[in-house]
Amino acid sequence: MRVAERRISRGEASGFSLLEVVVVLGLIGVLAALLCGQLRDQSGAALRSGQATLAGLVLLARTQAQAAGRPARLLVQADAGAADRFLRCLAVQAQETAGWRTLAVARLPAEVRVVPGDFPDLPAGLMGTGESADWRRADGSRLRSSALPAGQRVLVAVDTPDPEYWATCTFSPAGTTFQSGDLVLASARLRPPSAGSGDSPVVLGPPDTVRGLSLSAYGVPAPIDSREGF
Repeated sequence: MRVAERRISRGEASGFSLLEVVVVLGLIGVLAALLCGQLRDQSGAALRSGQATLAGLVLLARTQAQAAGRPARLLVQADAGAADRFLRCLAVQAQETAGWRTLAVARLPAEVRVVPGDFPDLPAGLMGTGESADWRRADGSRLRSSALPAGQRVLVAVDTPDPEYWATCTFSPAGTTFQSGDLVLASARLRPPSAGSGDSPVVLGPPDTVRGLSLSAYGVPAPIDSREGF
């Protein structure tokens, strides 16, 4: 009996059986898949929230222009010197006799940024590298916020003491805009502080998950929910 007991004890201490290992690996795979799905859902939720915020500000600018009979504009912070605000902080201003008055300031979710227009001076690494830098539309043109052209940037103090560069999209008193095009949103991550001085403080991507708005010449925004829609 003692010999048999010792044999059983040794068998119990010998480790997992092959079946047990397979079951554990299967459970790990299921949990990993669930976690990845949750992360994708969180990223998608942040982009949808940002899309709703952007649409609301566009409508506010357009409505203000029509109601006041004066131009109004949407602004996107485009100054890479402020990492937490860069391409994330948005504002709406109305033109008055004394100048532009700020009506609203909002921020996109921390992991969402506006893809800039075709600016010639984008900071290095903003659009990623390698395959992650494949920011192209279906027709082969660059996937950028075409409603934010490079020539429509201004240096103003909106919600800070010091002036910053902002990309703008202006609406006429009729609610129309000559800046019809797309406003693209993308997921983003902060670059480590050790990055070079000329590098972008954030990295956009991947391009396959973008969302945003299409802005007509009448100033009316239409949601775009996938890369293929741009």
